[in-house]
Amino acid sequence: MVHIKSFIDMQQKNKNNSIKRDITPATNSKEKKTVGFTPKQDLLGSFDSFLQKYLKIIFWIGLSFTILFSFLLFDFRVSDGGDDSTYIVRAYDLLKNGLYPTFQGPLYPMVLSLFMAIFGVKVTLFKTLSLIFIIAQFILFYKAFAKRIPATLLVAVLLITSVCASLLYFSSQTYSEAFFMMLQSLFIFLVFKFIIDRWDEEFTIKGDWGKFLLLGLVAMASYLARNVGLVSILTLVAFLVMSKKWKGALFSLCGFIAVFIPIELLKRLIFNGQAVQFSAQGKTLLLKDFYSPVKGNEDAMGMIHRFFDNAHIYLSKHFFVFTGLKSAELPTATHAFTYIIFALAIVALILTFKRNKFLFFAVLYTGGIAAITFFAVQASWDQPRLVIVFYPLLLLSLLSGLYYLLTTNFGKKIQILLPIIIVILFFASFKSMLTATSLRSKGLQANLSGNLYYGMTPDWVNYIEMSKYAAKTVPAAEMIACRKPDISFVYTGTKFYGIYTIPSIELDTFLLSLKVPASQKVIGLNLMKINENPKIQLAHNKLVKYTHAFINANLLDENKTAKESKVIGVYIVPTEVADTLIPVIQTIGAEFVDDIPAVLQKIQKENWSYAIQNPESMLQTLKDNHVHYAILASLRKVPQYNTGEVISTLHRFIYFIQLKYPNIVQQIHTIGDTEPASLLKFNY
Repeated sequence: MVHIKSFIDMQQKNKNNSIKRDITPATNSKEKKTVGFTPKQDLLGSFDSFLQKYLKIIFWIGLSFTILFSFLLFDFRVSDGGDDSTYIVRAYDLLKNGLYPTFQGPLYPMVLSLFMAIFGVKVTLFKTLSLIFIIAQFILFYKAFAKRIPATLLVAVLLITSVCASLLYFSSQTYSEAFFMMLQSLFIFLVFKFIIDRWDEEFTIKGDWGKFLLLGLVAMASYLARNVGLVSILTLVAFLVMSKKWKGALFSLCGFIAVFIPIELLKRLIFNGQAVQFSAQGKTLLLKDFYSPVKGNEDAMGMIHRFFDNAHIYLSKHFFVFTGLKSAELPTATHAFTYIIFALAIVALILTFKRNKFLFFAVLYTGGIAAITFFAVQASWDQPRLVIVFYPLLLLSLLSGLYYLLTTNFGKKIQILLPIIIVILFFASFKSMLTATSLRSKGLQANLSGNLYYGMTPDWVNYIEMSKYAAKTVPAAEMIACRKPDISFVYTGTKFYGIYTIPSIELDTFLLSLKVPASQKVIGLNLMKINENPKIQLAHNKLVKYTHAFINANLLDENKTAKESKVIGVYIVPTEVADTLIPVIQTIGAEFVDDIPAVLQKIQKENWSYAIQNPESMLQTLKDNHVHYAILASLRKVPQYNTGEVISTLHRFIYFIQLKYPNIVQQIHTIGDTEPASLLKFNY
């Protein structure tokens, strides 16, 4: 225990020294000059000097916390979301079929495939790798900032993140977050060591080509781990240009290009002309709705709205969950907090520019990766893992803004505010961690004893059990469609066919298809409540063989709940047949829809959510992919509660096919009395 007297003695020592808080040259050797940090004589300077003395001890405490709580939170299961399973599946496809891992960053599946080649599909091993990556990122973060920034700031970030449940959750997940964070910290460490530490030295090709090539390699690795990793090299170049270090900027860019070009050429050569990585995601990121491409792309104003929507979600909601200041149970966004964070980040950028280049680079990098993330991702995704990768840097940036604000003339009298805030953040995070480990304790004990189903809701138990049943009973040559194919693969070792969206016809293409010759007629029929109204069913049966498409539209309220819906059957019927059928259907009492284009125009004008399905093409998709079976599960839309609402993508996919082919599916087997999972067979 350090006594109060030691702290007072340190304050007295600081009063006797006239030292500036700034970037000052410090000599590490006889030949090299580095840029270091030395504290100033005030309250924060006293804290810095005091904490600097015990920095290594605090580092080991933080590392111990990281390892301990990572183990207490360790989850041996894959997540319900399925993205973590996707990385394992892509590693398997790379290893077994030579398929390049597309869409998500390819490097992490490549790393997994190396271990998979030796040990096979071992989920626990892959999760342990994430723990190693988290530990490595903690060490590299410390190595990067130690003795380069105020010790108060570094200690705060090390201790707060070492007890952050949201961050350490990823130490036992097969997501790419832990891997990316390690690369991110490594890149920052190399920038500090190779560039800022040698700020007053002249860069030369002969003496420094290896350093810039290594920087380019790590930047490329970050980009290959996650598309947003491209911000690393962009930030470095921008940082050097802003500092008028023209040679450094040029060498950094050339180092990246020198790595990028051969890797891209090698990728195209080995994997049959795969395009540049970003293009795989670029088209989808511009969509208004990722799950409904028919709505088209966002315009400039739409992208601005997306940026602020995401900023509110991730800064005023998830950031405060990370810190423990908001509960993880149904947190809400507080817009005022977003603007406070914006203001503090701008203050940090301005005040660190001349005071501490290490912090300035960190703030610049954090702003870059946050901005790209907020512009790129759909606001509806609302996934904390998208921003957890820069949480330590965001925390450091905001605290540094407050730190330097309190060193100004008007802030010196309230410098005690920063230590108070740091203590509050630590204990809030620690309390949140204790809650998380308490909730996880029984599950951890059950998992360690071999019960991997412990804590799973019945919908997931039934789904996994059905996946195992289907994998054993269905012939290997016949594919099984399901909503979560990657999770099914992880638990069975069998590849399934995933159906994530319902394909929709482009509006222009559909309208063009309605321009039929005089020998045909287009008939529209209101099919709402077809399962409840025998008259509608009878009318549809009269026209079913002429089914062309179905229009499915919903008018949503502010909670994304449908307050009005339309389902319209569209049929293209020979004129002579139509003239006979129309009077018959009229006598049945069904409702015709006369002008389909006008209805669609009204739907668009009133901003309905809509899709146009062609059951014939949907059925053909199944045939083309050799799908003969499907698992129809009751996976909850709200994971925590059985509200009766389920993820209905596959249900609706089959439903629209059944509207045209009523006898197309046959139920083979069902598991579970509540929230069941059923195996269906397609009778083509």
